[in-house]
Amino acid sequence: MLSHFTQLLLSLGFDEFKAGDKAAAQARRDDAIHLVTTYERFDPESPMIKHLINGIQQFNSVLEGKSQAGAGSQAATKGLNLSDQEVQEIQQQLVSLQRRHQANPADPKVTLELATIYLRLKQNDQALKLIDSLVQQPGLEISTRFTVAAVYQNLGQGVKAGQQNKIAQEGLKQLEAKLATEPGNFDLALDLATTHVQLGQAQRGVDVLAQAIQQPSINTTNLLMAAQFFNQLGSQKQLEAALVVLTDKMPESPEGWYDLAAVQAAQRDRTEDSWASLARALTLDKQRRATNATADNIHDRVVKDPRFTDVRRLPEFKAWQP
Repeated sequence: MLSHFTQLLLSLGFDEFKAGDKAAAQARRDDAIHLVTTYERFDPESPMIKHLINGIQQFNSVLEGKSQAGAGSQAATKGLNLSDQEVQEIQQQLVSLQRRHQANPADPKVTLELATIYLRLKQNDQALKLIDSLVQQPGLEISTRFTVAAVYQNLGQGVKAGQQNKIAQEGLKQLEAKLATEPGNFDLALDLATTHVQLGQAQRGVDVLAQAIQQPSINTTNLLMAAQFFNQLGSQKQLEAALVVLTDKMPESPEGWYDLAAVQAAQRDRTEDSWASLARALTLDKQRRATNATADNIHDRVVKDPRFTDVRRLPEFKAWQP
């Protein structure tokens, strides 16, 4: 029943396309996508889904004015400079993004990805329609505004690009000013740091959080979040700094000292420093296991952890009695 109805929608769309009504044909295609997306929620493992998606991909090829067999050559004549394989991959991405966009049209990430696909296919009107709708959403992130401005620029919409850049720049300045008046507000600091990273300014993001972890009001949860942030960006210096603050706030936690020791051990010239931190972790762990036999054995973890290879060679470690 579903397959028949979907094929009927696409067949009607094909007739409308042949009659010169591309807008109506696209509406039929969108209805078919909505139908398949809804069905997938109830039966995501159905083998019928792939068959229906292939039908929509073929219909997309028709809407773009190319037969499936000649997709590569047609793309070349339209100036896309895409191989047959690239066209097929883009078609698959297009259908997937169209379905996701229909399921959640308010998702900026999906909207931007879909607009980018339309740009690659030289379907600028479709891309512009999506972006014009996106900028009407309240509360768009600053980084999203900057990305939208870049898309507008690629579409030759210089005025709109300038407007979005201005909004984003003002938002960034406001965020920086607010953090300056509330330096202990970790959420603001993380927001600003993340924005810098999204804009390709990773070091500025690191610098923002490096100041945040030195605030007296920072709690252990925020320190762990900052440590994760530094770790993802590969900033070992600031990761260690965050863990040092964490061990100051939780000096009786074996795990905190273990993590600090591991970061230090990753630096070949810090073996002695790593052992000093690790010895603290092992001592605290031994005390804990004296009253809780089921507690994690940190010594066992060290033996298996490749980061501690050099530490395990130290006489002090070999002499340790777990």
